[in-house]
Formats: sequence, C-alpha cells, structure tokens
Amino acid sequence: MKISRRIMLAFAAVVVVTYAPIRVDALPPYLRTTTYYVGCAGSETAVGGSTRECNGHLTTWGQQSGDWKEVDFESCRDNEFFTEYYVFCDGQWVQVSYVECPCS
Repeated sequence: MKISRRIMLAFAAVVVVTYAPIRVDALPPYLRTTTYYVGCAGSETAVGGSTRECNGHLTTWGQQSGDWKEVDFESCRDNEFFTEYYVFCDGQWVQVSYVECPCS
C-alpha cells in the first residue's frame, strides 16, 4: 500500500510540473538592433545588421559580420536604452567601451 501511495504522489508531481503555466514574460526584454561595420571611425561603412523585435521576430539584412558592430538595446517595457560595442579580434567578438582599429 505504501508503494502505490508513493507512485500516486510521484505521478501527481509530474502532472503538476508538466501542466504548469508558461511565463508570459518569456519574450525578449529588449528590442535589439545590431549593425555591422567595416573600416574605422570616420571611414566606417555599414554592411549589414539585424533586428530582434519585442515579439521575438528576427529580421536581417546584408552580411552578418564585419570589423566591428554596434548593438542597440531598447526596453520592451519602459524607456531604457543603451548601446554596446564589439570588435572582431582574433576570431571572436570582444566587447569594448570604444572602437579601436585595428583590434588590440
């Protein structure tokens, strides 16, 4: 009798976890716009980019690589906005506070 009670409790736990509601705020918290550039400050050229909207939809244009990239974040919930910069250095993207050409 103890075994069947344990099995029933385990089954009930699995059912509760399986049918738990999905969080509504699982969508991205920010609209994210990424722009890829070749060349250095003053002579840079935008060559591609992407936008991830608040509903999760992704739109891309041009090439998805370059010497450096600018990533703008705009909150989907309030007026928060910030920008991050990355340079492609030694085969990987490295976050920087300003763009240095060439990467160091």
